[in-house]
Amino acid sequence: MLNNAKVILKVALPLGILAILAAGLVLYSRATLSDLAAQTKQIVDVQATRLESVLNVRINVNEASIQARNILIETRENEMAQYQSRYGAAFKAVFENVDRLVALSDTEELKAANQTLRDTLTEFFAVMDRANLHGLKNENDTASKILLTEATVGRAKVRAITQPRIERLTAELRQARDDAEQAVSRASTLLVAAAAFGLLGALTLASLIVVFGITRPMGSLVAVLQRMAKGDTDAEIVEARRGDEIGAVGRAVEGIKAMVAQ
Repeated sequence: MLNNAKVILKVALPLGILAILAAGLVLYSRATLSDLAAQTKQIVDVQATRLESVLNVRINVNEASIQARNILIETRENEMAQYQSRYGAAFKAVFENVDRLVALSDTEELKAANQTLRDTLTEFFAVMDRANLHGLKNENDTASKILLTEATVGRAKVRAITQPRIERLTAELRQARDDAEQAVSRASTLLVAAAAFGLLGALTLASLIVVFGITRPMGSLVAVLQRMAKGDTDAEIVEARRGDEIGAVGRAVEGIKAMVAQ
């Protein structure tokens, strides 16, 4: 088939293969980048936000506990008011983060777990509010007893719920990071390998076309002309049967051969 194809088509064939390969690599790259973008969005928008929210719950529970103790030991009204304000800010931050966790619940199981956390925090802050109320009245013994017993138990419950979740989310984020790195590595390896094999294949094809489609037939015609120059007119011109430019040259040589034979 290539014997009847024009030289320009033979030259264009490996270039066309390279163009198709390049287009395929571009499409694969876009698909890979889209997958990575979706994976990154999942990591940032969901998992990282969940971890941040759980950590903020823990931090602000501790902050509320510290401010409750400050209220207990402080006797100056202005200072007590400041501690009460900080306690209120920690309380608000805790439930803002819990509500965010509830909003991010994508399964019934997770929603139930977040609701359990919210209920536990509600119980904890009810205890803390009672302790603060006694502390603001300078009923320090009662407030201290509540903080050392009921509040301590409440904080332990919050920690028991949040710590496993922090560890799990941290592990999931690490795994997601590793998966993303592996995906990038696989994509890079495949792109490099495909580009290398494609380029090698195109160069090999181009070399074969040049050797068998152009160089060798032209060399054969040159050999025929050299034999004709020595008076040998019996040489068969196989290239004359080709349908390309070399075939046209071969037929022209046949004409010369016929003239020489006469």
